[in-house]
Amino acid sequence: MGKESQQTMKTLTGDINARVDLFIKDLRLELTKQTPKRSGTASRGWQQVSRYDANKRGEQTIIRNDVKYIQPLEDGHSKQAPHGFINQSIDQVLKRDHGQI
Repeated sequence: MGKESQQTMKTLTGDINARVDLFIKDLRLELTKQTPKRSGTASRGWQQVSRYDANKRGEQTIIRNDVKYIQPLEDGHSKQAPHGFINQSIDQVLKRDHGQI
């Protein structure tokens, strides 16, 4: 691969990583906002535990919440989100423009 091609790939990889980072940050904020709240523990439990890197094949970005009752909340055990909130949060973020590559 020539120098120009290498530079193009480096730029493209950087752009992809930046877009994914923006999307993940937006998703984490949306999940925090949409999580049903009583004490706020569940909404504060969202964390990004890995970062995406387009240079690494098979790399995943993981957002998780280790609060023990997060699944019952998602299953509708809260009047604030009787139909869950995770898929709705993902749908909301997917509708937003995170830039084109």
